[in-house]
Amino acid sequence: MFDVLSIDEDKVKHIMDTRSRLYPLQPRGLGTAMKEGLVSYITRLSEAHCTDVGSLVSFECSPNFENPRIYPYHSNKVTSTFYKDAFSINCFGTICTDMENALTKLTQRSDISEMNLKKWVFIPRNKAIVKKQKHWCIQCYSKWEKEGEALYDPLIWSIELIKICPVHKTLLQTSCPGCNMEIPIINNRSLPSHCIYCFKSLASVNEVRLVESEDELLFQVWLCDSIGNLLMYPKEFVDTSSICNALQSFRKNYCDNNDRVLSRLFLLENKRRQINAYCRGAANPHFNLLLWFCYVLGIELVSVCTGGEFTQIKRKPNELLQDSKKYFMLESKWSKIDKEIVRNKLTDFLSDDPPLSFNNIAKELNIQESYLRKSFPEEAKMLATKYTNHRTNKKNEKIQMEKNKMEIVIKDYYHANGSVPTTSMLKKLMGYTHITFKQELMNYYYEKIKEFVEKKT
Repeated sequence: MFDVLSIDEDKVKHIMDTRSRLYPLQPRGLGTAMKEGLVSYITRLSEAHCTDVGSLVSFECSPNFENPRIYPYHSNKVTSTFYKDAFSINCFGTICTDMENALTKLTQRSDISEMNLKKWVFIPRNKAIVKKQKHWCIQCYSKWEKEGEALYDPLIWSIELIKICPVHKTLLQTSCPGCNMEIPIINNRSLPSHCIYCFKSLASVNEVRLVESEDELLFQVWLCDSIGNLLMYPKEFVDTSSICNALQSFRKNYCDNNDRVLSRLFLLENKRRQINAYCRGAANPHFNLLLWFCYVLGIELVSVCTGGEFTQIKRKPNELLQDSKKYFMLESKWSKIDKEIVRNKLTDFLSDDPPLSFNNIAKELNIQESYLRKSFPEEAKMLATKYTNHRTNKKNEKIQMEKNKMEIVIKDYYHANGSVPTTSMLKKLMGYTHITFKQELMNYYYEKIKEFVEKKT
């Protein structure tokens, strides 16, 4: 017979204390260029616990933050301020640190810190280095799905400059193929492989987009290799002061300590004062500029970020560099904005079908959205109205299709069983498993139930 009195209470307490609160899910791709991002890990962790991201963050993660940023009654609120800045979980900042510490404590895994960019101490803490919207590779998703592997989003896909998949060299998908909506990189109802708006699978699309320009493709391949080597590097990086010292040494050794010569060498004559500030250590080089320095000089980015020096032994010729400069987003395409040209371009966007959102139009023109709205209020209003009407029409078409499908399902069930299906049964018959009906569909369901009841009586 089991002796209860013989149990060592200290041993039991130690066992209970060392158990993790959450299931310690294994991150994917660690040690490779395709290692998983922290946002993707949170999404998969919520799926492993059969809950949504909002509930996981609100009830488990938030209580372990240094300053709770989200509360239980916000768990299903899309407009919560937490999710507006939560894209920075993949890079650095207070939210990133809080989430990393919370998940380390809850899962008791020591490798949570490997899934963000906090190790990149060689660049200023600018959150614009990562994307706010989800980007994914259809071919990777399809391959993992066929092989029975978990679908995830590698951290490299979330880097702002990256436009292609490092494996397949095809453009990353930026919007849902079903509803044409951009998907936030994290949301209270985020799913690993489905759209949060129409719940269409993101892995079931056969369309693959290629990079149109060969020069841009070569640049993207170089960029993926450079950033991939950074992500794989296991040791610590040097800080920003070491980068500034290396740049100062390069100016002294190769440019006679002359800022004008240095700026011409990098084809950045209009940034001479800025480069001088980098050399003096008064400012830190942004990531885009650091990439450009390495690209011009033909040196490995990881070598500079680990204490190496700048050299110009393998410097590329100016003819090749001029065409590649635009891909680094070093300066605005509209440094001196011609309002008439911009106005004509905005007018051209009015004829697009399907229309783009005003946010996407601003990205296409590489101009701040706030500036466009302030300088071209009439065009901005027309474009926004057209996009809103397009969204409304798409929504109404989808709801009507669902209503027609619902009516057929209810009729078939009624003829087969002599009664109307419950809402849970109706979801199963319509192929829904984890979502709730919209209010319009619920109202339509009750109308149909009322019609059948009246016919029966």
